[in-house]
Amino acid sequence: MGPSGSGKTTLLNVLAGQTKASPKLNLSGLLDINGVPFTNKIYKFAYVRQDDLLFSQLTIRETLYLAAELQLQDVS
Repeated sequence: MGPSGSGKTTLLNVLAGQTKASPKLNLSGLLDINGVPFTNKIYKFAYVRQDDLLFSQLTIRETLYLAAELQLQDVS
């Protein structure tokens, strides 16, 4: 959590692979989970944006599954 403009959404976009490196943007760094080096090439990340429409009749699992279906090519 942090104030507006602190880079929260940018970090999520980089982790989710939605921001790609380019000649004007260099992405580098290490990702550790519980102290173990992790590569995002194994898994795909996605997140539900705060302003996305959430359906009150869906469970949390169904909402996340729907978001994954919309973002990824094949989740089955």
